[in-house]
Amino acid sequence: MFIVLTGENWNEVMIEVIIANAITEKRPSETSEIIGPFLFFFIIMMLGNYILLNLFLAVLLKFISDNSTLEKLEYEAKQEFRAEVSDKNLFLMVGI
Repeated sequence: MFIVLTGENWNEVMIEVIIANAITEKRPSETSEIIGPFLFFFIIMMLGNYILLNLFLAVLLKFISDNSTLEKLEYEAKQEFRAEVSDKNLFLMVGI
């Protein structure tokens, strides 16, 4: 299943399953031997790719969220520092 989910030579695995299915089951129609494994592999590929895409997007959004939170905290710290510096400068000017 890992080979199928990663997409690395999954078609060879599907062909082997189709051949094994054709040998073990004696069906009169050739298309019925192919439809079962094809649907199985198609569904597994679609679900696997959907899950991996969602995982990738979740990690990406987490990184963006953490980055924007950090930038917001840095901006607030700079604003507080500027306010403190301007208050000290005002105090020094009044004391002169």
